[in-house]
Amino acid sequence: RFRDENGLPFTLISDPAKVVARIYEARRWFGLGNRRITYVIDDNGIIADAFQHEIDIMKNIRRTLKALRVLE
Repeated sequence: RFRDENGLPFTLISDPAKVVARIYEARRWFGLGNRRITYVIDDNGIIADAFQHEIDIMKNIRRTLKALRVLE
């Protein structure tokens, strides 16, 4: 729904069981939640970019879009 409402041209995932967070080492120390990390994964399943901006969400969005343009 978020993807469609915002016209995002890529897939987003939800991870309520925190399986993906464990695989990508996004868990905080002592189980205090997850870090907010964005991974841009190419068509071959390779991580093309990864970054973390906990506070400035616009920085995260700009970098995500830049990384996606590089993959086009």
